[in-house]
Amino acid sequence: PVTASHELSAKLGGPRRALTTLLNARLISMIDRLVAATEGFLAARGIAAPLMVVRGDGALVSAAFARQRPIETILSGPAASLVGARYMTGLDHAVVSDIGGTTTDVAVLDGGR
Repeated sequence: PVTASHELSAKLGGPRRALTTLLNARLISMIDRLVAATEGFLAARGIAAPLMVVRGDGALVSAAFARQRPIETILSGPAASLVGARYMTGLDHAVVSDIGGTTTDVAVLDGGR
């Protein structure tokens, strides 16, 4: 695959855009293996639903999109935690912690966003 910086961001300056492009290119093979393994796991169990991936802003994207732009999945864990916390509590304002095996992330839900 080809990673083109103008497709990732037109807003970042040259050095940041170049770094973002490099990171995206480096992540492609890793997310490709993860998506392929997940799709294989689902298929082996007869699950034919499309695989969706959480983006860093909490939105869902197709597995194909994530394979091309894995940089957009960075910080998807805390973003998904905010979406889940809002759904489960109905609150528009909260401080949410996402405690994992090696990291703890804290995010603020402000006005439902």
